[in-house]
Amino acid sequence: MKNNKIILNANSCRYLLNFRQNSIKALILKGYEVYCLAPADESSEELSAICTKFLPINYKKSSKNPFNELKIFVNFFWIFLRLDPKVIFNFTIKNNIYGSLAGFFTGKKVVNNITGLGSAMLRPGVTKIIIFLLYKLIKNIPHHTFCQNNDDLKYLRDNGLVNASSVSLLPGSGVDSQFFHPKYKNVKGESCRFIFVGRIIKDKGFLELIHAFNKLQDDFPNAKLDIVGSVDSLNPSSLSQGEVEKLCKNRNITLYGQQKDVRDFLSRANYFVLPSYREGLPRSILEAMAMEVPIIATNVPGCRELITDNDNGLLCEPISVNSLYDAMIKMINLSDDVKMQFVKKSRELVCKNFEEKIVIDELLSLV
Repeated sequence: MKNNKIILNANSCRYLLNFRQNSIKALILKGYEVYCLAPADESSEELSAICTKFLPINYKKSSKNPFNELKIFVNFFWIFLRLDPKVIFNFTIKNNIYGSLAGFFTGKKVVNNITGLGSAMLRPGVTKIIIFLLYKLIKNIPHHTFCQNNDDLKYLRDNGLVNASSVSLLPGSGVDSQFFHPKYKNVKGESCRFIFVGRIIKDKGFLELIHAFNKLQDDFPNAKLDIVGSVDSLNPSSLSQGEVEKLCKNRNITLYGQQKDVRDFLSRANYFVLPSYREGLPRSILEAMAMEVPIIATNVPGCRELITDNDNGLLCEPISVNSLYDAMIKMINLSDDVKMQFVKKSRELVCKNFEEKIVIDELLSLV
């Protein structure tokens, strides 16, 4: 193989390990050398074990210092020049932008993955304007750009942030429906256990979830809520660990932290809830759908790509405690037959349109 080096470039090792692990393995099976670029974190060692080589990049996701931003670009430039990869796959905002610019100046083939517009794009301000301008600057550089939902794709096209002739939809990072399978379910007769899986930040609707659950307990005092995920202190909508612990003093709310395998937690849950303000294509919902857990989500981009209200789950309005509370009450009171229809349709949708193999095949087609 003349040039068999591939770079996967993201803002965390955890992201590459959790969402691109099987893509890395598939590329290696095809004979490629896979180099992973990301800031070092708790997943670095495990990521190093599955890729050809892990190359740590020293930068902070939340940094806005122009000098630090320039250093990111320079690091990418020298790595791309030295490795001479066949293709560079970029994931997440800074990696898409600076990875594209470095790819342009080194003459390398770049494929961008817009996994969501991100917290910074949800709020008006200088950061949003800068990201907007930078996406305009690089829009013709990538060989191809993938988006994860129709709303993001339309927004990017309408605002001239991508090349309309080289952009398409991709079903997120996909999900392995045999790994996340309903045969692992173990509800044990409970009827009112909710689960949230994701980063503990405001933009995931965490505050609304806690307030809605506390309100729900007036009607269902034995209801339980499992929180599986960790605080993301670098996110613009972050909560501190102290704030989270104060919010979750309710004895029926349990904080489990970040978990490598969420199947045990999903298997015990009666209902999955994600009251996010906006998503790319939430892997957490796909995993719950594959395991046939009834879903409550917000009527926002990304979530409504997966859940149709009263068809395979329930949708509520974002940033609304009352709307979320009403959806939780409604879900509990639905008949078992309706809930069964929801989960069967959800799993069928995952198996048909959101299998991980679809994503891996698309990636391989661009190498």
